[in-house]
Amino acid sequence: LLTHPINITFFIRRRRSFFKKKPGRPAGPAPPQLFEFLCDCLSNHTVILKEQKKIKTMATWQCISGCGACCNLDPSDRPDLADYLTPAELQQYLSMVGPDGWCINFDRLKRQCAVYDQRPRFCRVESETFYDMFGVEPEELDEFAIACCEENIESIYGDRSLELLRFEQTIRTTEIS
Repeated sequence: LLTHPINITFFIRRRRSFFKKKPGRPAGPAPPQLFEFLCDCLSNHTVILKEQKKIKTMATWQCISGCGACCNLDPSDRPDLADYLTPAELQQYLSMVGPDGWCINFDRLKRQCAVYDQRPRFCRVESETFYDMFGVEPEELDEFAIACCEENIESIYGDRSLELLRFEQTIRTTEIS
């Protein structure tokens, strides 16, 4: 009965007549009890709506142009590189690190990758790559990639940065049918 706002309104209207003292019939619960009862109903209703919303929405990872947080390759920030890169990939990765810790292929003025179409496998957010490197199942890729990007953007630009705001707006949950 109480899973929809219209039902709650109807329920409250119906109950009002119950609380009026009628001849030969005792009055309903005292107003404080009614208040607690309605708060419980509304609280449960909110939880139900939140659960329904979780079922109906899904965040989708997307790269935002002009960010480049993932291009900060400083190996001291990623001590476990050898755990998920092959020896050849590790050598390639280390050869791409500039003196300032940023990728040598990242144009910091334009904030874009100079070799984007030919970038290495470890620079790509793809199901197969993330499964091979991190053991992330394809259905978990969006959630994993979003968490990685948020953490990386915060560490590079700050938790109140324009880059983080733009990323969060881009990946904002969307309705699925």
